[in-house]
Amino acid sequence: MTDSRHTVTCPTCNAPTNSSNPHCRTCGASLTAPPTVAPSSEDLAPGTLIGKHYRILERLGRGGFGITYRGFDAITKSYVAIKELFPDGAATRGQGGWVVPSDRNEFERLLVRMQFESKTLQLLRHKSATRVIDLIDANGTVYLVMEFLGGETLEARIASGRKLLNIEAREILFVVLAVLEELHGLALLHRDIKPANIMLNLEGQGGQRVELIDFGSLVKFHAGQRARFERLLTPMYAPLEQYGELVELAPATDFYALGATLYHALTLHAPPSALERAKGTVLTPIRDLEPAIDAGLARFVTMSLEMRLDDRPQNVSSALQVLHAGAVSSFGVGATGPTHLGTRIDLKWQIPLAIFGLLLIAAFANYVYDLLIGR
Repeated sequence: MTDSRHTVTCPTCNAPTNSSNPHCRTCGASLTAPPTVAPSSEDLAPGTLIGKHYRILERLGRGGFGITYRGFDAITKSYVAIKELFPDGAATRGQGGWVVPSDRNEFERLLVRMQFESKTLQLLRHKSATRVIDLIDANGTVYLVMEFLGGETLEARIASGRKLLNIEAREILFVVLAVLEELHGLALLHRDIKPANIMLNLEGQGGQRVELIDFGSLVKFHAGQRARFERLLTPMYAPLEQYGELVELAPATDFYALGATLYHALTLHAPPSALERAKGTVLTPIRDLEPAIDAGLARFVTMSLEMRLDDRPQNVSSALQVLHAGAVSSFGVGATGPTHLGTRIDLKWQIPLAIFGLLLIAAFANYVYDLLIGR
């Protein structure tokens, strides 16, 4: 029998827990640390059960589509992220946590979008795309249960004043390009690549450092065709075509956002929006702001930030060609990079190999010369 003198009540789920445990054995909530984000009146109460075994711990963030919580899976005994459809301005919180749509049409439209996001993420196989665990109907809405990532966003890294190093920027670039290669192969665009949607320094991921998150703005595209798209964008990172209504979107749309993200992270200077640039604001060349950026990265960022869609890399393969074309012209910085996704070349071998090749050519030329003069 548990000694009541050493028992405390979990503030999240009200379950009795031994005071020597740092976390509640029932819901996993910390018994010592306060919530990382102050709760609001819209939040589900800590301890709320979603489905049969997911328990709400605390709010992680609030977006236009809903609220994201840190939760606990009582079966796997692990933390999860729980995304609740609670659209800003289109729903209110009723009794018992029930979500009451105030704009039924908008709510239904976003419901379809979240279901689409869930199905798409289940199709993606790359380890650096957010993994979906469950989709649950409850409280008059839906909850997308995903793996919980315990690192920091690239946005937080920028806010701390720490520029990306060349090797870090390349790692982020290769990971995001690998996810985009799979996504674009399904004729889908992410449409919201930005520092807030790139996770770094993940905990417990077997050495994996980078993950692309938040696929809530996914959209189907048809190459070479104009269509009407809902205007969803983050100004500093969105290309000009995302501001229109009847427009052509393509993989190059995502490359602009990726280029703008790296520009910001490498220099700590946010690029002007595409609208500002269209009105005459000049984008400062990236190496004018940070001369230490290697040639390959600078070339990729510069070409990705071209205003015209056709002037940017058109697919992952051409994006990598742009990166390597810049890197090969500079033997100094930028050590590694893939010739295609999953393969790495170390540039430190390029000079020795080039010298060896020249020696072979010289030897062959000498041999031919000896034959011609009859030796």
